[in-house]
Amino acid sequence: MRRARVLIFGALLLAMFSAASVQAQAVLTNRATELRAAADDTAKVVQSLPEKTEVKVLVRQGAWQQVRVGNNTGWVRMMHLRGGSSIVAEQQ
Repeated sequence: MRRARVLIFGALLLAMFSAASVQAQAVLTNRATELRAAADDTAKVVQSLPEKTEVKVLVRQGAWQQVRVGNNTGWVRMMHLRGGSSIVAEQQ
């Protein structure tokens, strides 16, 4: 009986950490940068972001992170962000 409780508790902890890892996390831009439509330096600029803009990180793809700013979603270079967790989930 004790072993079953330990296994159930472990499964619950694992589920909690898995769910937490996919939630958007707030970070700040560490310089003025652009929110782009795709993870590419030549992609259309969706919005200019001043230094210290709070963004919600959604996904990582290589050196880029997909973020949400207000109603806009786009891509920012990882090196232009600081704080919080640097990776939420990596896309292949």
